[in-house]
Amino acid sequence: MITEIYINGDSYSANNIEEVAYSNFIADQIDIPVTNYAVVGCCNDRIFRTTLEYCANLKQNQRPLIIVGFSFITREEIWIDDISKYSQRIKDYPGSQFVTHQWSQTVDEATMHAVIDQNINKQTTHFYVKLFMFIQTLKSLDLPYHIFSAADNTDFINLNWNALKNLQIFQKISQDPNIRDLHKFNIGKWAEDNYLETTKTKHLYEDGHKMFADYLLKNVINDLVCKR
Repeated sequence: MITEIYINGDSYSANNIEEVAYSNFIADQIDIPVTNYAVVGCCNDRIFRTTLEYCANLKQNQRPLIIVGFSFITREEIWIDDISKYSQRIKDYPGSQFVTHQWSQTVDEATMHAVIDQNINKQTTHFYVKLFMFIQTLKSLDLPYHIFSAADNTDFINLNWNALKNLQIFQKISQDPNIRDLHKFNIGKWAEDNYLETTKTKHLYEDGHKMFADYLLKNVINDLVCKR
């Protein structure tokens, strides 16, 4: 029995002043609550963290459908108390350095790109590790889910695809019918395939949000809600 629709993501899914998000159109067409936790500008670590926290607080009679539109895999967060005291070095690791604009001016171009490319591999691999554990948690709680990439994660030219595809966690995630291919599907591409106008950053306008809501209702939500 599905008791609620839970949505999380970044600006592609968030409610904002300019546009009504697809979650609102979903809420208009079903008779169970729709909760939207998406936040503009957030990264995937925040999406993982807040969704798991939500799940940890569920009561026995609650069984939401979890819908997550992930952000850019390379987007990260940093926690600081006072930006004026921000240090470029990573605490407790005096030989390490954050890859900042200032740092990039101190090394040659080849070194800079080597570090950035390696970081892409690290970020992507760690993302799939977290996603695998995230999915196992949802399964252990018997919570249905639909996961896709809202942001564009298609242009990973320098990613070591062979190493990634050899990971069992990547193979299992790729075979999961409830997860859209995170490197082929995104909201901007979906809008383009459906001849929808978007903003310069590939965000949907209101008509696009309505159409994406219809897409989710038809392909994901209706069958599960009807079975409740």
